[in-house]
Amino acid sequence: MIESIKEKILDIHAIVSNRLNSNEKSFSSEKSIVFDFAWQFSVKYQSLIENIDFETSLFNSFSDGTFLDLFLDLKENGVTYKVGIEFKFPYKKKSNTGHTEARQKIINDIKRVTWLVKEDKIDLGVFICFTNEGNYINEGNYSKAQSFITHHNKEYKKEEELPSNEKYKEKVTCINDLKFEWSNIVIKNDKYIISDNKFAVLKPILIYKMDQQPHDNSAKYYDFVFERRFGAMYNMLTQNNLSKIKNIALNGKILDFGAGTGRISIPLATDSYEVTAIDCSSEMLEELRRKAKDRNLNIETHLKLTDINTKDFDLAIAIFTVLAYLKTQPELKGVFELVYSLLKPGGFFMFDLESRAGYDQICRIKNGIVHNSAEDYVTVNFQDNNSNLCDYSEKVKGTLPSGEVFNYSESFVIKFWTIDEVRLIFNQIGFTEIEKFTFANADYLILKKP
Repeated sequence: MIESIKEKILDIHAIVSNRLNSNEKSFSSEKSIVFDFAWQFSVKYQSLIENIDFETSLFNSFSDGTFLDLFLDLKENGVTYKVGIEFKFPYKKKSNTGHTEARQKIINDIKRVTWLVKEDKIDLGVFICFTNEGNYINEGNYSKAQSFITHHNKEYKKEEELPSNEKYKEKVTCINDLKFEWSNIVIKNDKYIISDNKFAVLKPILIYKMDQQPHDNSAKYYDFVFERRFGAMYNMLTQNNLSKIKNIALNGKILDFGAGTGRISIPLATDSYEVTAIDCSSEMLEELRRKAKDRNLNIETHLKLTDINTKDFDLAIAIFTVLAYLKTQPELKGVFELVYSLLKPGGFFMFDLESRAGYDQICRIKNGIVHNSAEDYVTVNFQDNNSNLCDYSEKVKGTLPSGEVFNYSESFVIKFWTIDEVRLIFNQIGFTEIEKFTFANADYLILKKP
């Protein structure tokens, strides 16, 4: 998994950062940092390294040279990942000369590794920077290269074009959201100051292609579309779900697996539950975090169940056809095993399974009121009767209250699970079924961990 490789890069970055700022190692140049990073990586993760190379020629023609600072071939669990890293180490100078050029080079290095990822020359691009010069971390009134900005908390959004000019002319758009987050800094007189005798450390900027997940395309519009598609039933469903949850757990810690944009997580957090939200779509989680921030709510979010370390949840939920996104028995069993391990003894797990009638109802949604009868179109087609796999697709066009016109299309595969199939799995794991009920064409089950 690329996530594991990212963690190892961050681990070595932390080691090098500590060596730099504890005076354990004296770094005289950018190259000395590159070599130390490579050495620390080879010491700690030697078994992963298939190839390591410096000044690798990967750019046929690109501003600021054809060479990449550090290239790693890393093999983990039988998969080889190509990692490209660019470094910058701007020193403080006696005058203000050189700041403009360094800012441009920083942005250009990010463009370079982004381009390599887009061209599939590397799987993970990394930009690393240390500086003892405050000009890079503060928002200034620049007379030159005004768009090349690197100050603390500066963001470049996914699909936003990174700055370019006549010297650094390549047009490159962001693959991921990028943010300049500097550490070892303090605020003094409304200005960021680097801590005494320290180097400001930029949180490594990681660039990689993310696998497209269901609802990535629709996340921004998901609430608007579903509220209008299902009307009053959508709110009734939410209130019914919340009522059942509160009957099971009057308070405590709740794990919301398949949380989406926070239909359940947000009201639970509002009612003082401690909520952890999981969703495989980073775009859906981004909407959830935005809504939580607007309401001053603290909701922990993760892309995977395996990212969670605590094992003391009072209740886990997976509702609104969440389990339908698990298409194989090993996947389904793995989720039940993880949920079981994350619950405290006596904890509960509530989930739903959509009925055939529910899928048939979705298939008939061709007349929604998102925009007009022709432009809200959903289909669900069973691939065959044995697998119960379904091809789900939707095309939507609409207008938000702000006046923004939007359109998106999505297609992915979901699975129709029978109660008997699921029962066989959770009985093997050790869950006890304590309740089953039906609401809105879905069967709900509540399980208990002994």
